[in-house]
Amino acid sequence: MTRVLYLGTVVSNGGDAAIQRAQMVTLDASLDAPTTAMHDSSPDVARRRFPGAEVLPGTYPLVHRPAGGSLPRRVLRRVNKERVTLAARLWRDGRGLGRFLVSAAEARQLASIASADLVAYTGGTSLIEKYSVRGKLYEVELALVLGRPVVLLPQSMGPFRDPQNVRALRRVLGRVDAVLLRDERSLGFLRDIGVRTDHVRVVPDIVFALHTAEASARLAAGVVPVRGARIGVSVRDCRVFFSGSAEVREQRDRAFRDAVAGLVTTLVRDHGADVTFVSTCQGVPEYWTDDSVVAQDVVARLPEDVAPSVRVDGGYYDTDGLLDAFGRFDLLVATRLHAAILALDAGTPVLPIAYEFKTQEVMAQLGMGDVVVTIEDATTESLTDALDRLLERLPAARAPLAAALEETGEQARRTGDVVRDALGARLTTTAAQPAHR
Repeated sequence: MTRVLYLGTVVSNGGDAAIQRAQMVTLDASLDAPTTAMHDSSPDVARRRFPGAEVLPGTYPLVHRPAGGSLPRRVLRRVNKERVTLAARLWRDGRGLGRFLVSAAEARQLASIASADLVAYTGGTSLIEKYSVRGKLYEVELALVLGRPVVLLPQSMGPFRDPQNVRALRRVLGRVDAVLLRDERSLGFLRDIGVRTDHVRVVPDIVFALHTAEASARLAAGVVPVRGARIGVSVRDCRVFFSGSAEVREQRDRAFRDAVAGLVTTLVRDHGADVTFVSTCQGVPEYWTDDSVVAQDVVARLPEDVAPSVRVDGGYYDTDGLLDAFGRFDLLVATRLHAAILALDAGTPVLPIAYEFKTQEVMAQLGMGDVVVTIEDATTESLTDALDRLLERLPAARAPLAAALEETGEQARRTGDVVRDALGARLTTTAAQPAHR
Protein backbone atom coordinates (compact mmCIF):
# COMPACT_ATOMS: atom_id res chain seq x y z
CA MET A 1 0.00 0.00 0.00
CA THR A 2 1.30 3.45 -0.93
CA ARG A 3 0.72 6.38 1.42
CA VAL A 4 0.50 9.58 -0.63
CA LEU A 5 0.82 12.85 1.27
CA TYR A 6 -0.41 15.99 -0.49
CA LEU A 7 1.21 19.19 0.76
CA GLY A 8 -0.11 22.71 0.32
CA THR A 9 -3.74 21.85 -0.32
CA VAL A 10 -6.45 24.51 0.09
CA VAL A 11 -9.64 22.56 -0.53
CA SER A 12 -11.86 25.26 0.97
CA ASN A 13 -11.28 26.84 -2.46
CA GLY A 14 -13.59 24.96 -4.83
CA GLY A 15 -11.10 25.09 -7.69
CA ASP A 16 -8.40 23.62 -5.45
CA ALA A 17 -10.86 20.99 -4.25
CA ALA A 18 -11.33 20.01 -7.90
CA ILE A 19 -7.55 19.84 -8.27
CA GLN A 20 -7.34 17.54 -5.25
CA ARG A 21 -10.16 15.37 -6.56
CA ALA A 22 -8.38 15.02 -9.92
CA GLN A 23 -5.01 14.40 -8.27
CA MET A 24 -6.46 11.56 -6.25
CA VAL A 25 -8.24 10.10 -9.28
CA THR A 26 -5.09 10.07 -11.41
CA LEU A 27 -2.58 8.96 -8.78
CA ASP A 28 -4.92 6.34 -7.32
CA ALA A 29 -5.21 4.77 -10.77
CA SER A 30 -1.44 4.40 -11.12
CA LEU A 31 -0.17 3.57 -7.64
CA ASP A 32 -0.48 0.47 -5.48
CA ALA A 33 -3.62 0.71 -3.30
CA PRO A 34 -2.87 4.28 -2.20
CA THR A 35 -4.04 5.91 0.98
CA THR A 36 -4.39 9.67 1.09
CA ALA A 37 -3.07 12.19 3.58
CA MET A 38 -3.26 15.96 3.30
CA HIS A 39 -1.70 18.96 4.98
CA ASP A 40 -4.34 21.58 4.36
CA SER A 41 -4.69 25.25 5.30
CA SER A 42 -8.18 24.56 6.75
CA PRO A 43 -8.04 21.00 8.09
CA ASP A 44 -11.62 20.97 9.37
CA VAL A 45 -12.91 21.83 5.91
CA ALA A 46 -10.61 19.23 4.33
CA ARG A 47 -11.92 16.53 6.65
CA ARG A 48 -15.49 17.37 5.62
CA ARG A 49 -14.66 17.46 1.90
CA PHE A 50 -12.44 14.34 1.88
CA PRO A 51 -13.62 12.19 4.80
CA GLY A 52 -11.44 9.22 3.83
CA ALA A 53 -8.19 11.17 4.05
CA GLU A 54 -5.84 11.71 7.00
CA VAL A 55 -5.71 15.48 7.48
CA LEU A 56 -3.34 17.75 9.36
CA PRO A 57 -2.72 21.48 9.04
CA GLY A 58 0.23 22.81 7.08
CA THR A 59 3.55 22.70 8.93
CA TYR A 60 4.81 26.18 8.09
CA PRO A 61 2.17 28.13 10.09
CA LEU A 62 2.98 26.02 13.16
CA VAL A 63 6.68 26.80 12.88
CA HIS A 64 6.62 30.36 11.53
CA ARG A 65 5.94 31.95 14.89
CA PRO A 66 5.62 34.18 16.84
CA ALA A 67 3.90 36.80 14.70
CA GLY A 68 5.17 40.34 14.59
CA GLY A 69 7.72 42.45 12.78
CA SER A 70 10.22 43.18 15.54
CA LEU A 71 13.79 41.93 15.16
CA PRO A 72 13.59 39.48 18.11
CA ARG A 73 10.43 37.92 16.71
CA ARG A 74 11.96 37.59 13.24
CA VAL A 75 15.03 35.96 14.73
CA LEU A 76 12.90 33.57 16.77
CA ARG A 77 10.93 32.54 13.68
CA ARG A 78 14.17 31.71 11.89
CA VAL A 79 15.43 29.75 14.88
CA ASN A 80 12.16 27.79 14.99
CA LYS A 81 12.44 26.83 11.31
CA GLU A 82 16.05 25.74 11.70
CA ARG A 83 15.18 23.80 14.86
CA VAL A 84 12.42 21.81 13.13
CA THR A 85 14.67 21.19 10.12
CA LEU A 86 17.37 19.83 12.42
CA ALA A 87 14.77 17.64 14.11
CA ALA A 88 13.79 16.27 10.68
CA ARG A 89 17.42 15.48 9.91
CA LEU A 90 17.86 13.61 13.20
CA TRP A 91 14.48 11.93 12.68
CA ARG A 92 15.63 10.57 9.34
CA ASP A 93 18.83 9.23 10.84
CA GLY A 94 16.79 7.22 13.32
CA ARG A 95 17.96 9.01 16.43
CA GLY A 96 15.23 9.79 18.97
CA LEU A 97 16.80 13.12 19.83
CA GLY A 98 14.85 14.77 17.02
CA ARG A 99 11.61 14.26 18.89
CA PHE A 100 12.92 16.26 21.84
CA LEU A 101 13.54 19.31 19.64
CA VAL A 102 9.92 19.76 18.61
CA SER A 103 6.51 20.27 20.18
CA ALA A 104 3.87 17.57 20.10
CA ALA A 105 2.13 19.33 17.19
CA GLU A 106 5.38 19.67 15.25
CA ALA A 107 6.21 16.02 15.93
CA ARG A 108 2.86 15.00 14.41
CA GLN A 109 3.74 16.95 11.28
CA LEU A 110 7.16 15.36 10.92
CA ALA A 111 5.74 11.89 11.58
CA SER A 112 3.14 12.46 8.86
CA ILE A 113 5.79 13.48 6.33
CA ALA A 114 8.21 10.73 7.36
CA SER A 115 5.54 8.04 6.92
CA ALA A 116 4.70 9.09 3.35
CA ASP A 117 5.78 6.83 0.52
CA LEU A 118 5.25 9.72 -1.87
CA VAL A 119 5.02 13.43 -1.08
CA ALA A 120 3.11 15.39 -3.72
CA TYR A 121 3.06 19.17 -3.58
CA THR A 122 -0.37 20.10 -4.86
CA GLY A 123 -0.96 21.58 -8.29
CA GLY A 124 -2.34 25.04 -8.98
CA THR A 125 -0.66 28.43 -8.64
CA SER A 126 0.99 29.00 -5.29
CA LEU A 127 4.66 29.44 -6.18
CA ILE A 128 4.38 33.04 -7.26
CA GLU A 129 5.75 36.10 -5.52
CA LYS A 130 2.34 37.40 -4.52
CA TYR A 131 2.54 34.66 -1.89
CA SER A 132 5.37 33.49 0.37
CA VAL A 133 7.42 31.31 -1.96
CA ARG A 134 9.86 30.27 0.77
CA GLY A 135 6.96 29.56 3.10
CA LYS A 136 5.35 27.30 0.50
CA LEU A 137 8.64 25.47 -0.11
CA TYR A 138 9.44 24.94 3.59
CA GLU A 139 7.37 21.79 3.98
CA VAL A 140 8.69 20.44 0.67
CA GLU A 141 12.22 20.92 1.98
CA LEU A 142 11.34 19.06 5.18
CA ALA A 143 10.17 16.13 3.05
CA LEU A 144 13.51 16.15 1.24
CA VAL A 145 15.41 16.26 4.54
CA LEU A 146 13.36 13.25 5.65
CA GLY A 147 14.37 11.40 2.49
CA ARG A 148 10.91 11.14 0.95
CA PRO A 149 10.32 11.00 -2.83
CA VAL A 150 8.82 14.37 -3.80
CA VAL A 151 6.97 15.51 -6.92
CA LEU A 152 5.34 18.83 -7.74
CA LEU A 153 2.01 18.19 -9.46
CA PRO A 154 0.87 20.28 -12.47
CA GLN A 155 1.12 23.98 -11.75
CA SER A 156 2.10 27.40 -12.99
CA MET A 157 4.86 29.35 -11.29
CA GLY A 158 6.87 32.55 -11.56
CA PRO A 159 8.18 34.96 -12.54
CA PHE A 160 10.76 35.26 -9.78
CA ARG A 161 12.73 38.39 -8.96
CA ASP A 162 13.45 38.16 -5.22
CA PRO A 163 17.01 36.79 -4.79
CA GLN A 164 16.05 34.83 -1.67
CA ASN A 165 13.20 33.14 -3.54
CA VAL A 166 15.52 32.34 -6.43
CA ARG A 167 18.03 30.68 -4.10
CA ALA A 168 15.28 28.67 -2.40
CA LEU A 169 13.84 27.50 -5.71
CA ARG A 170 17.23 26.42 -7.00
CA ARG A 171 17.92 24.55 -3.78
CA VAL A 172 14.56 22.80 -3.44
CA LEU A 173 13.42 22.20 -7.02
CA GLY A 174 16.86 20.93 -7.94
CA ARG A 175 16.45 18.10 -5.42
CA VAL A 176 12.87 16.92 -5.97
CA ASP A 177 12.20 13.88 -8.14
CA ALA A 178 9.93 15.55 -10.68
CA VAL A 179 8.30 18.90 -11.44
CA LEU A 180 5.14 18.97 -13.54
CA LEU A 181 4.18 22.30 -15.07
CA ARG A 182 1.02 23.09 -16.98
CA ASP A 183 2.52 25.71 -19.32
CA GLU A 184 5.70 26.57 -21.20
CA ARG A 185 5.90 30.06 -19.71
CA SER A 186 6.45 28.61 -16.25
CA LEU A 187 9.24 26.44 -17.66
CA GLY A 188 10.83 29.56 -19.09
CA PHE A 189 10.68 31.27 -15.71
CA LEU A 190 12.57 28.36 -14.12
CA ARG A 191 15.20 28.42 -16.83
CA ASP A 192 15.58 32.18 -16.40
CA ILE A 193 16.70 31.72 -12.78
CA GLY A 194 18.92 28.72 -13.41
CA VAL A 195 16.77 25.97 -11.89
CA ARG A 196 17.59 22.47 -13.04
CA THR A 197 14.93 21.44 -15.59
CA ASP A 198 15.93 17.98 -16.84
CA HIS A 199 13.29 16.51 -14.49
CA VAL A 200 10.55 18.98 -15.54
CA ARG A 201 7.66 18.09 -17.81
CA VAL A 202 4.85 20.24 -19.20
CA VAL A 203 1.49 18.48 -18.91
CA PRO A 204 -2.17 19.60 -18.92
CA ASP A 205 -3.91 21.04 -15.90
CA ILE A 206 -4.91 17.97 -13.94
CA VAL A 207 -8.59 19.02 -13.63
CA PHE A 208 -8.97 18.18 -17.32
CA ALA A 209 -8.78 14.57 -16.13
CA LEU A 210 -12.44 14.97 -15.07
CA HIS A 211 -13.51 15.57 -18.68
CA THR A 212 -15.64 12.85 -20.27
CA ALA A 213 -16.47 11.73 -23.77
CA GLU A 214 -20.12 12.57 -23.09
CA ALA A 215 -19.13 16.16 -22.32
CA SER A 216 -17.16 16.39 -25.56
CA ALA A 217 -20.23 15.18 -27.44
CA ARG A 218 -22.36 17.82 -25.69
CA LEU A 219 -19.87 20.54 -26.53
CA ALA A 220 -19.63 19.48 -30.17
CA ALA A 221 -23.40 19.33 -30.66
CA GLY A 222 -24.47 22.33 -28.59
CA VAL A 223 -25.61 25.79 -29.65
CA VAL A 224 -25.87 29.13 -27.92
CA PRO A 225 -29.44 30.34 -28.63
CA VAL A 226 -29.69 33.71 -30.34
CA ARG A 227 -32.20 34.75 -27.66
CA GLY A 228 -32.77 33.40 -24.19
CA ALA A 229 -29.40 31.74 -23.63
CA ARG A 230 -28.52 30.58 -20.13
CA ILE A 231 -25.28 32.32 -19.25
CA GLY A 232 -23.16 31.71 -16.16
CA VAL A 233 -20.69 34.27 -14.83
CA SER A 234 -17.89 33.70 -12.33
CA VAL A 235 -16.15 36.72 -10.80
CA ARG A 236 -13.66 37.27 -8.01
CA ASP A 237 -11.94 40.02 -6.05
CA CYS A 238 -8.98 40.96 -8.25
CA ARG A 239 -7.36 43.69 -6.17
CA VAL A 240 -4.28 41.67 -5.29
CA PHE A 241 -3.55 41.04 -8.97
CA PHE A 242 -3.38 44.70 -9.99
CA SER A 243 -0.17 46.66 -9.53
CA GLY A 244 0.13 50.03 -7.77
CA SER A 245 -0.93 51.41 -4.42
CA ALA A 246 -3.86 50.04 -2.47
CA GLU A 247 -5.97 52.95 -3.70
CA VAL A 248 -5.00 52.33 -7.33
CA ARG A 249 -5.72 48.63 -7.05
CA GLU A 250 -9.10 49.40 -5.51
CA GLN A 251 -9.95 51.74 -8.38
CA ARG A 252 -8.88 49.23 -11.01
CA ASP A 253 -10.92 46.47 -9.39
CA ARG A 254 -13.97 48.73 -9.36
CA ALA A 255 -13.40 49.39 -13.07
CA PHE A 256 -13.21 45.63 -13.67
CA ARG A 257 -16.52 45.09 -11.89
CA ASP A 258 -18.05 47.90 -13.97
CA ALA A 259 -16.82 46.15 -17.11
CA VAL A 260 -18.45 42.85 -16.09
CA ALA A 261 -21.68 44.70 -15.31
CA GLY A 262 -21.50 46.24 -18.77
CA LEU A 263 -21.05 42.82 -20.37
CA VAL A 264 -24.01 41.41 -18.43
CA THR A 265 -26.11 44.39 -19.54
CA THR A 266 -25.23 43.59 -23.16
CA LEU A 267 -26.07 39.93 -22.66
CA VAL A 268 -29.50 40.75 -21.26
CA ARG A 269 -30.45 43.66 -23.52
CA ASP A 270 -29.00 42.47 -26.83
CA HIS A 271 -29.27 38.69 -26.40
CA GLY A 272 -32.20 38.27 -24.04
CA ALA A 273 -29.96 36.14 -21.84
CA ASP A 274 -30.81 34.71 -18.44
CA VAL A 275 -27.67 35.28 -16.32
CA THR A 276 -26.59 33.50 -13.15
CA PHE A 277 -23.51 34.38 -11.13
CA VAL A 278 -21.91 31.28 -9.63
CA SER A 279 -18.30 30.51 -8.79
CA THR A 280 -15.92 27.92 -7.41
CA CYS A 281 -15.09 29.96 -4.28
CA GLN A 282 -18.25 30.60 -2.32
CA GLY A 283 -20.34 29.22 0.49
CA VAL A 284 -17.35 28.26 2.70
CA PRO A 285 -17.16 30.56 5.76
CA GLU A 286 -13.63 29.38 6.61
CA TYR A 287 -12.21 30.61 3.29
CA TRP A 288 -10.74 34.11 3.09
CA THR A 289 -13.05 35.29 0.30
CA ASP A 290 -16.51 34.61 -1.13
CA ASP A 291 -17.01 35.31 -4.82
CA SER A 292 -20.75 35.68 -4.36
CA VAL A 293 -20.09 38.91 -2.42
CA VAL A 294 -18.30 40.30 -5.48
CA ALA A 295 -21.15 39.04 -7.65
CA GLN A 296 -23.68 40.92 -5.51
CA ASP A 297 -21.61 44.07 -5.93
CA VAL A 298 -21.61 43.65 -9.71
CA VAL A 299 -25.36 43.07 -9.75
CA ALA A 300 -25.85 46.27 -7.72
CA ARG A 301 -24.26 48.14 -10.65
CA LEU A 302 -26.80 46.87 -13.20
CA PRO A 303 -29.52 49.08 -14.71
CA GLU A 304 -33.03 48.55 -13.38
CA ASP A 305 -34.25 46.92 -16.59
CA VAL A 306 -31.42 44.37 -16.54
CA ALA A 307 -31.39 43.28 -12.90
CA PRO A 308 -34.58 41.12 -13.06
CA SER A 309 -32.86 38.81 -15.56
CA VAL A 310 -29.87 38.26 -13.29
CA ARG A 311 -29.47 36.20 -10.12
CA VAL A 312 -26.64 35.34 -7.76
CA ASP A 313 -26.31 31.72 -6.69
CA GLY A 314 -24.15 31.93 -3.56
CA GLY A 315 -24.37 28.32 -2.48
CA TYR A 316 -21.53 25.89 -1.91
CA TYR A 317 -20.94 23.23 -4.57
CA ASP A 318 -18.54 20.32 -4.44
CA THR A 319 -16.76 19.26 -7.63
CA ASP A 320 -19.65 17.16 -8.92
CA GLY A 321 -22.06 19.97 -8.08
CA LEU A 322 -19.95 22.47 -10.00
CA LEU A 323 -19.79 20.18 -13.02
CA ASP A 324 -23.56 19.84 -12.90
CA ALA A 325 -24.14 23.58 -12.39
CA PHE A 326 -21.79 24.66 -15.18
CA GLY A 327 -23.17 21.94 -17.43
CA ARG A 328 -26.62 23.58 -17.36
CA PHE A 329 -25.34 26.78 -19.00
CA ASP A 330 -25.05 27.49 -22.71
CA LEU A 331 -21.95 29.61 -22.01
CA LEU A 332 -19.84 30.55 -18.99
CA VAL A 333 -17.99 33.85 -18.56
CA ALA A 334 -15.17 32.65 -16.31
CA THR A 335 -12.79 34.74 -14.25
CA ARG A 336 -11.69 31.76 -12.14
CA LEU A 337 -9.50 29.40 -14.22
CA HIS A 338 -10.96 26.26 -12.71
CA ALA A 339 -14.47 27.53 -13.27
CA ALA A 340 -13.49 27.68 -16.95
CA ILE A 341 -11.91 24.22 -16.90
CA LEU A 342 -14.81 22.61 -15.05
CA ALA A 343 -17.26 24.21 -17.49
CA LEU A 344 -15.31 22.77 -20.40
CA ASP A 345 -15.17 19.43 -18.58
CA ALA A 346 -18.97 19.62 -18.47
CA GLY A 347 -19.23 20.45 -22.19
CA THR A 348 -19.95 24.19 -21.84
CA PRO A 349 -17.98 26.75 -23.89
CA VAL A 350 -16.31 29.58 -21.99
CA LEU A 351 -15.35 33.21 -22.37
CA PRO A 352 -12.23 33.41 -20.16
CA ILE A 353 -11.10 36.48 -18.22
CA ALA A 354 -7.49 36.20 -17.03
CA TYR A 355 -6.21 37.62 -13.76
CA GLU A 356 -2.95 35.64 -14.09
CA PHE A 357 -1.02 34.32 -17.09
CA LYS A 358 -2.10 30.77 -16.30
CA THR A 359 -5.48 31.33 -17.98
CA GLN A 360 -3.92 32.62 -21.19
CA GLU A 361 -1.50 29.69 -21.31
CA VAL A 362 -4.08 26.99 -20.61
CA MET A 363 -6.66 28.38 -23.02
CA ALA A 364 -4.06 28.81 -25.77
CA GLN A 365 -3.34 25.07 -25.50
CA LEU A 366 -6.98 24.49 -26.52
CA GLY A 367 -6.88 26.99 -29.39
CA MET A 368 -8.87 29.57 -27.40
CA GLY A 369 -6.14 32.09 -26.67
CA ASP A 370 -7.60 34.79 -28.90
CA VAL A 371 -10.80 35.13 -26.86
CA VAL A 372 -9.10 35.58 -23.48
CA VAL A 373 -9.40 39.08 -21.99
CA THR A 374 -7.06 40.10 -19.17
CA ILE A 375 -8.34 42.03 -16.18
CA GLU A 376 -5.96 44.86 -17.13
CA ASP A 377 -7.64 45.14 -20.55
CA ALA A 378 -11.18 44.42 -19.40
CA THR A 379 -13.69 47.07 -20.38
CA THR A 380 -17.29 46.70 -21.44
CA GLU A 381 -16.12 47.12 -25.03
CA SER A 382 -13.28 44.60 -24.88
CA LEU A 383 -15.47 42.00 -23.17
CA THR A 384 -18.36 42.42 -25.60
CA ASP A 385 -15.92 42.29 -28.53
CA ALA A 386 -14.51 39.02 -27.18
CA LEU A 387 -18.05 37.70 -26.73
CA ASP A 388 -18.88 38.57 -30.32
CA ARG A 389 -15.71 36.85 -31.58
CA LEU A 390 -16.51 33.75 -29.56
CA LEU A 391 -20.12 33.54 -30.70
CA GLU A 392 -19.08 34.07 -34.31
CA ARG A 393 -16.43 31.36 -34.35
CA LEU A 394 -18.12 28.90 -31.97
CA PRO A 395 -20.23 26.95 -34.52
CA ALA A 396 -17.12 26.01 -36.52
CA ALA A 397 -14.88 25.70 -33.45
CA ARG A 398 -17.03 23.33 -31.41
CA ALA A 399 -15.85 20.08 -33.02
CA PRO A 400 -12.11 20.95 -32.93
CA LEU A 401 -12.45 22.19 -29.34
CA ALA A 402 -14.24 19.01 -28.30
CA ALA A 403 -11.49 16.93 -29.92
CA ALA A 404 -8.80 19.00 -28.19
CA LEU A 405 -10.54 18.52 -24.85
CA GLU A 406 -10.80 14.78 -25.44
CA GLU A 407 -7.05 14.56 -26.06
CA THR A 408 -6.19 16.93 -23.20
CA GLY A 409 -8.35 14.93 -20.81
CA GLU A 410 -6.62 11.72 -21.82
CA GLN A 411 -3.21 13.29 -21.26
CA ALA A 412 -4.29 14.60 -17.86
CA ARG A 413 -5.50 11.14 -16.85
CA ARG A 414 -1.98 9.84 -17.51
CA THR A 415 -0.50 12.15 -14.85
CA GLY A 416 -0.29 9.32 -12.35
CA ASP A 417 1.67 7.25 -14.85
CA VAL A 418 4.06 10.18 -15.36
CA VAL A 419 4.63 10.39 -11.60
CA ARG A 420 5.10 6.63 -11.25
CA ASP A 421 7.57 6.50 -14.13
CA ALA A 422 9.51 9.52 -12.86
CA LEU A 423 10.06 7.85 -9.49
CA GLY A 424 10.62 4.36 -10.86
CA ALA A 425 12.28 1.96 -8.46
CA ARG A 426 12.62 4.67 -5.82
CA LEU A 427 8.87 4.65 -5.16
CA THR A 428 8.83 0.85 -4.89
CA THR A 429 11.81 0.83 -2.55
CA THR A 430 10.43 3.62 -0.41
CA ALA A 431 7.06 1.90 -0.06
CA ALA A 432 8.79 -1.29 1.01
CA GLN A 433 11.23 0.41 3.40
CA PRO A 434 9.65 3.56 4.82
CA ALA A 435 11.62 6.16 6.73
CA HIS A 436 11.66 6.04 10.51
CA ARG A 437 8.20 6.82 11.88
